[in-house]
Amino acid sequence: MKLVLLGTADTMVQAPYDDRTWEIWACQTAITYPACKRADAIFELHDDSYWSDPAIIERINAWGGPVWMQRQVPQIPKSQALPLDEMIASFGDAVGARYYTSTIALMLAFALYRGEYDEIALWGVHMETAEEWGKQRSAMEYWVGVANGRGVKVHVPRESSLCRSATVYGYDSESALMSEVRRLKDKMGAGLVNIKGELDNVVQKFHEQNGAIRALDYISRKFS
Repeated sequence: MKLVLLGTADTMVQAPYDDRTWEIWACQTAITYPACKRADAIFELHDDSYWSDPAIIERINAWGGPVWMQRQVPQIPKSQALPLDEMIASFGDAVGARYYTSTIALMLAFALYRGEYDEIALWGVHMETAEEWGKQRSAMEYWVGVANGRGVKVHVPRESSLCRSATVYGYDSESALMSEVRRLKDKMGAGLVNIKGELDNVVQKFHEQNGAIRALDYISRKFS
């Protein structure tokens, strides 16, 4: 069987919506995009403070398909609980058995837990925004590696940053342009540290003088 995990980055338009040999799982927000022509299941794995928004509940119920959540909730009749504990147990002593930093990572691990898919395609999953790059990308790459290790073929769009680097460390040299970019970036980073130090001093002096002015105001009111 073949499975698409659908995110909301630009390549979501390339997903094989018309090819029924592919099952499609989408993160919940993907169904708000016109490009999402089909989803066989959606995943809303945030806590109650997020999905309990009446607009989100209405959107999910209007969509009408199966919804995987942290637990089954009466407000969403077609919701069902993601078996996280069972998933973790099934991965045994794997170092990343509890390594989930995004909905998509949980979706990929769930697909591997079910063991029904020979191919998994990650359309609309680029992991390039600041939060994704810094906090979420590494876990996705871990689970892609687990999938490969289990013999599952994983399709990653060329536009995605997953499992890609500009060079092979120690073998490929950087171009002169990239070396200059790196040098300038390091120089500007050092400059920012200096500017922050100067800014902290200015803020400290502001608070000192502001405090002194308040004290003088108090004295003026007390003895005038």
